[in-house]
Amino acid sequence: MIPYKYKTIRYQDYLLAKEEEINSRYQWVKSIIVFLFPYPEKNHQVSGYLPAKFAYGEDYHQVVKEKLEEVAKDLKLNRYEVLVDQSFLDEKAVAVLAGLGEIGRNNLLLTAEYGSRVFIGEIVTDKKLEASMVKKEQTFSNICLHCNLCVEHCPTKTLDYGFEKDKCLSFLSQKVSKEYPLYDKMKCYYGCDVCQDVCPANQKNYEYLEEFDYLEDSSLSLVDIVDLTNEEFARKYDNKAFNWIPVKRMIRNLLVLEANNHKLSIKDIELYQKKFYNIDWLIDHLTYLKGRIQHGNH
Repeated sequence: MIPYKYKTIRYQDYLLAKEEEINSRYQWVKSIIVFLFPYPEKNHQVSGYLPAKFAYGEDYHQVVKEKLEEVAKDLKLNRYEVLVDQSFLDEKAVAVLAGLGEIGRNNLLLTAEYGSRVFIGEIVTDKKLEASMVKKEQTFSNICLHCNLCVEHCPTKTLDYGFEKDKCLSFLSQKVSKEYPLYDKMKCYYGCDVCQDVCPANQKNYEYLEEFDYLEDSSLSLVDIVDLTNEEFARKYDNKAFNWIPVKRMIRNLLVLEANNHKLSIKDIELYQKKFYNIDWLIDHLTYLKGRIQHGNH
């Protein structure tokens, strides 16, 4: 069994559904082939810190792109472009329009076969392909059980009123923010798995590409990256999904996790404040962590 699934829609149908004008760069596109690549849901116990499960294995951007290039060649497409994550399309909307799943209460694509643990990729092409888009009344409507478990378990209450991206730990792990108390809820140095771990739709067994299996370089500690430049970090982790993030943000995430796990002392923080004295946003966050420890809010 091939460990991915795909369907095709017309670009025009996507534009109509989204009420969008045609993208001037992609006026040549006639068809969109939408692919789902599942990744494993297994937990791992390690001595260091882990990312969310989607980053356990090789960089999915690279893996999916390579697989879709092979598909494009097999289909003998002349003009096409492979898109993974960085796309002019609303990837979740494309997948729903193609009948591959529905948007769950956790704002993620839920699929019947794989739950929400899927990577989405597309091939856009000038070739007119037979569309497999289903009618609106035939789309999935019972994958999400509306059990509210994702809402109740979200550490930062991101889902209480729809989806507030700025409160999502997965988003915050990639950005600079002054919402320091939200970082106190972090358990992963990149991404967050809470809403997926509690989702009943994810309690499934399925095949997936071995490239997405857990790799030891997914376990990080401060000593691994604290002295690296952005360029060195990107080279060292060139096969990981998080290699594009500036290294100081990853250091911030690991420092937060150290504090959350009672492994960071005031002396440690003062040493890091000296080391990163010229990075204002990081100094501010370290000052917050120091206050946390001083007031016993470890």
